Amino acid sequence: MKQSRKDKSIGIRLLSAVSAFILVGAIIYIVVSGISIVSGMLIVGSILGLGGPAAITGEGLMDIISSFFTALFEGITEIFVLISDCFASMFGG
Repeated sequence: MKQSRKDKSIGIRLLSAVSAFILVGAIIYIVVSGISIVSGMLIVGSILGLGGPAAITGEGLMDIISSFFTALFEGITEIFVLISDCFASMFGG
């Protein structure tokens, strides 16, 4: 059973958002300037940050894989929600 956005703890949501942001940033960095040890470490750290909670709560391999991608997409969504909330608060919405 999937949890809604409000049911998850703020720590898990923050970990997903930060890990997704680092993963996307590291991939963009690799595309622009090539692979290096720093970008490789960032990718491994962000994958572990997304995969850790998924592996702990998963019951089988497919559940772990689906939880990983769910956390990745929810992290990316949290980034856009944060940006839209910032713009809404700047313009009084």
